[in-house]
Amino acid sequence: MLCNKPLMALLCIAMITSCKKDPNPQLPTKLLLRVATADNIQMDKFMYNEKGQVIRSYYYRGYTGDTAYQDYTYLNNRLHKITHHNAEHTMYFYAGSNLVKTEVSDATNGVTSYLDHIYRNGKLDETHTYYKENGQWDLTQENTYDYDAHGNVHKINVYHGPDLQTTVEFTYHNDHLDPLPTIFKTPLVEKEIHYNGEGGIEWTTANTYEYDTKGYPVKRETITRNADNNVLSRHTFFYSYKD
Repeated sequence: MLCNKPLMALLCIAMITSCKKDPNPQLPTKLLLRVATADNIQMDKFMYNEKGQVIRSYYYRGYTGDTAYQDYTYLNNRLHKITHHNAEHTMYFYAGSNLVKTEVSDATNGVTSYLDHIYRNGKLDETHTYYKENGQWDLTQENTYDYDAHGNVHKINVYHGPDLQTTVEFTYHNDHLDPLPTIFKTPLVEKEIHYNGEGGIEWTTANTYEYDTKGYPVKRETITRNADNNVLSRHTFFYSYKD
């Protein structure tokens, strides 16, 4: 999906930039209909129900002109299931206002992986990812989360076994909410920095935005640079809404 948010990345981005507990998430008054690159080759589109909840999204999978879709269902007014184009589905489970477990299944094998979400002082502190191998559940990844002064996830540390593999650091435009449909609403990401396990920078992605009169993003410039500050990619995205 666009915006570095593949919607299995709803699994990822919801776990990355919206990990904080938010019992009363702010919902947009505008519904995001489309995010598209300047050439319209990469495009995400969203459909909604009468409550303003996204019920289907079409997203770009990484091949020119190739898109897929996902359907969303809700339970107790919260996201409960995403059904993917390939018959996989993701289920979300809650305890009170906290998302506590995410399961990924396919039509042949049932549940193939799951994430446990562990909270401390009302905020997500760790996630543990398990995959089934030869009928046994193996812990394959642990993430830990640090927060900024606004309560947003500032840093994610990714461990495989005892070894730190990756750290991702985020800064935000805290006066502008991200309009992309996710479990919680969070500010727009201004910059994300990816470090290797030794603390060296691997790459940095910076976003600059233009807004409409209500503060919604209508344009985004994204530039990714390597550790030597050389440009790896540069993209322009446009957002459109249903008022």
